[in-house]
Formats: sequence, structure tokens, C-alpha cells
Amino acid sequence: MIDVRTCVEALLEGGWTFPGGIAVGGRSAGGLIVGNAATWKDAKGAKLVDVVVGHVPFVDPISGLSSSEDGWVDWERFEFGDPVADPNVFQSMMKYSPYELLKEGMDLPHVFLTGGVEDTRVPYWEPLKYIAKLRYSQRSGSMNKLVLAVHERGHFGGESGGDVWGFVLIALGMCDPDDAAHWRDVVRGARSRTQSGINYDNVDNKTDARVRR
Repeated sequence: MIDVRTCVEALLEGGWTFPGGIAVGGRSAGGLIVGNAATWKDAKGAKLVDVVVGHVPFVDPISGLSSSEDGWVDWERFEFGDPVADPNVFQSMMKYSPYELLKEGMDLPHVFLTGGVEDTRVPYWEPLKYIAKLRYSQRSGSMNKLVLAVHERGHFGGESGGDVWGFVLIALGMCDPDDAAHWRDVVRGARSRTQSGINYDNVDNKTDARVRR
């Protein structure tokens, strides 16, 4: 997490980008990093990251690793530690868990998350509960965009890169919804034209949760 934040700060300090122009993305365990990034602040207390994209993101390690009913949990505990058996691991996770870092009244970035109904590694309810807490935690009057797209596949499928880039371009103020829809189709290229599930004219600070086939 420290190295990613260092890179973000270096981009700003070096003039490679500007405040309001940073987007970060991560998949699966990368959700721990981008979920943290949602709460990063600069020296003046302003948010450091403006757009967060999380593909089937692992954002609640304490709940995810507290039950051994799923076969993958034992393997994940080997990597991350066991928050049930080890109090030190629990306290450490409380400090970096994206879900636990969210507090009421925060200035938060725009967020696009995906989940998979058949995902056994990061169940779809994990990004669902995280984006629900984002809605609760954002400061009053916030206009940040929150989108959750749920597909009916597992951990490695069912997502449209075009939808993601369309969201990022709009959130950063780089194009309007009509242009974003155009670039979404360009990114799809030769892929079959299926319904994306994202209506760019109707993405606001309320969660836009859809299920795609």
C-alpha cells in the first residue's frame, strides 16, 4: 500500500498529473490497496485519489477470514494471517481493512465495483456491503458516483472494460455521458454487443446496482 501511495504522490509532485486527476484500480486482493486509497488524504486533508475501481475486490478481510467454511480461507489465512486465532492479526487488519476505515462524514472518491454471483473467492456480498457503507460514510451533500455491477459469473469473468473506462472518463470530467458510451463501445471492439447494464445518463451519488448475464 505504501508503494502505491508513494507513486501517486510522486505523480502529483512531479507535475505528471494534477489534484482531481488520479484514478486507481485493483482486482481481488488488490481491493485492499484501492480500498485504502479511497480514504487517503494529502497534507492539506484533501482526498488524494479521485476515482477507485475495484474488480471483485477483497475489502473486508476480517469477515472474509473469520469463517473456515470455504475451502480457500485456510490458504488465505496462511498469506494474511488468522484474525480469529491471533489478536495481533485482528488489530493489524482493523488498521488496514478498507471496510473498517470508512467513517461517517468522509470526503470520498467516485467508486466503481464489480462482484460475481458465483464468485467463491470474494463473494458478491463483500463489495455490496462495502459500497453500502460508502453511501453511509460519504459526507452530506456529496455528489460522488457509486456504481456496483454484479455479473453472474465467478472470480475471473463477466466484466466489461468499456464500462469501467466510461465511468472513469466521466468521473474525472474528461467527457460527457454520450462520449463515454462511444468509448465504451470502442473498447469492446469486436466483442458481441451485449447490454452493458450501465446507463451513463443516470449515474449519480446513489448506488447503481445491476445484474448482468
